[in-house]
Amino acid sequence: MIRPGEIQQKARAVGVRDQQIEKDSNSRARRLSSTVALVHDEDSFLVREPKRITVGEASFESIFTHDEAFRICNGLTNPRARIISRLYYESPSDLSNVAEAHKIATKTLNRYGPYKLKYVITLQPLPFKAFDAIPIFTELDRKHGASPIIRILHTNINGEYEELEIAFYINPDSTADRKRLQVTNLTTKQALMQIERSGHVIPEADAREIVPILQLFMPFSKDTKSLIISYGLETGTCGICGRTLTDEASIRRGVGPICASGRGWAD
Repeated sequence: MIRPGEIQQKARAVGVRDQQIEKDSNSRARRLSSTVALVHDEDSFLVREPKRITVGEASFESIFTHDEAFRICNGLTNPRARIISRLYYESPSDLSNVAEAHKIATKTLNRYGPYKLKYVITLQPLPFKAFDAIPIFTELDRKHGASPIIRILHTNINGEYEELEIAFYINPDSTADRKRLQVTNLTTKQALMQIERSGHVIPEADAREIVPILQLFMPFSKDTKSLIISYGLETGTCGICGRTLTDEASIRRGVGPICASGRGWAD
């Protein structure tokens, strides 16, 4: 038997739930839009004008969105900054630390400058379309071994080279998922992101220097040869098979003889 008012109560509950779903969906869309803008617009922090932001009794100027400010906090080694970032993403409706986050983000901008700031900011682990990944998958598909890899170089915030490894994602049962790539920073031993054949990228939650690495992958996805060769020329190791380059032609070319001939890159 339905009690009086029970239908209305259920209807109100469904309405509140639907509103929350819509709110969460809109929030996710805004974060994805912000992520895509950061990755594709190299000068985004250079051209922005500060805007007046009022949160409760606090009023301040900032060039950042709330999401960007907290993602900058998450990328710092400052324990307090990382704590308020975690609290915000656990409860995005709690704006009690927003002013502090913007203050930290602005201080970080003044310290590093707009270009290096992208080395600090982290990304939320949400999938977004970044680039055409087919050329990268094609390069790995050419290799018939159990665990084909590609290695390229990334320049970190200090101007030092770090090695990135691209391989098929390994499932829990130790089989390779040939529809998904795992990108790992071999120098720091940190997993950075996964890339699907569709070009969608899923960043790891705490991946460091993820924005400049994604910006590196844009030209790499269009011209895989150049960065593979650059890796070999800089390290003396073939970026395809991982073997040391020993003969003069391979050292000069940046790729081993077998890997080069299989791709038409031989002298």
